[in-house]
Amino acid sequence: MGEREAEQLLGQGWGGDVLRRMQEHHRRVVEARRAKAEYEAPARVQERREERKRVAQQRHEQRLTLKKERDRTWRESQGKRGG
Repeated sequence: MGEREAEQLLGQGWGGDVLRRMQEHHRRVVEARRAKAEYEAPARVQERREERKRVAQQRHEQRLTLKKERDRTWRESQGKRGG
């Protein structure tokens, strides 16, 4: 028995409702599997990895810039005290 025949046979009753919920569940499961497969595709994984590395490098550069400024300010303040 195919899907169409089952829908016609079960109609709008309780059995038809169960069938429709099962079909909707199946559609959601298939869509979730497709989304997961796309998310886990090697090309996508590599893109995310490179993006994380790029963001980490930017943050590191920002921290270094701030550190250089703090070190410069500290050296200036030490020079004024010692002189």
